[in-house]
Amino acid sequence: METSIVILLSFAIGLLFIGLAIPLIQRKIPPNGFYGFRTQKTLASTEAWYNGNQYSGKTFLVAGAVVFLSGIVFLILQLSGVALPINLALNIHLGLLLFSVAASLFASYRYIKKYGSMPETSTPPPDSDDTELESSTQNKTLTILATIGLALGLLLPFLYWSSVPDSIPRHFNAMGKPDAWTKHKSILLLLPGISLIVYIKLGVVGWYIGRNSTRNTILRNPQQQAKITRTCLTWIRLEIIWLFTYIEWQTIRISLGESEGLGTTFMPALLAVIIGTTAVFAYQGYKASRSP
Repeated sequence: METSIVILLSFAIGLLFIGLAIPLIQRKIPPNGFYGFRTQKTLASTEAWYNGNQYSGKTFLVAGAVVFLSGIVFLILQLSGVALPINLALNIHLGLLLFSVAASLFASYRYIKKYGSMPETSTPPPDSDDTELESSTQNKTLTILATIGLALGLLLPFLYWSSVPDSIPRHFNAMGKPDAWTKHKSILLLLPGISLIVYIKLGVVGWYIGRNSTRNTILRNPQQQAKITRTCLTWIRLEIIWLFTYIEWQTIRISLGESEGLGTTFMPALLAVIIGTTAVFAYQGYKASRSP
């Protein structure tokens, strides 16, 4: 019955992708700073935006259909009495999801690179010093909190390296219980390493958005939309880093026999936080795109 979780995830994510793709295909999403395939070429003109995002929506629709169909396959297997191990089912689901999204992004990028247009503008690009948005107090505070979480996550493995036994959880099921173990302590360095990459990458993306906010020729309120997007990325970076630090801390405690798992509310709380954050800032971006 644990495969039911993978089936539900496949249906939910597939329908979400399809729901996001349809308005793009129908050319109903105007240029904005949050929703759509945003590149320098698609933001160069209204025509490039709608053409590029219509094609991107079609590829995203295919990706959603593939993920949804995988849920149907899992359901058929379950009804036929074929019991797939939950780890195998989750890995197949995750691999198919990542492949579908990567293929959609690659196809969209190739199309826009080939057919996108870059109209000339009579106004030269403004100096980078003038275009870079200053970080708000909120963003600075969030960055400090993310830095603290990153530092703690990097420090934990070294604090407990000598005391952690040779049996360490390396995978958790949907209920937050460890279901796979390893004797290699190097697993403790995995999440801090990913956290460091996320910290740097999202920081660079936010910085790039700020620098190029006034270069967009068709966005309404480009600086406002850039601020919203940067704040969203800063929140997500904070949430991801502290999520990984929590998992790292619980992994160590489970190894030491001080805890039994991540907690049954971990997965629902995780989804609520990530989806809730994205939804809030998507709504703010939508309002900014509609403002005169």
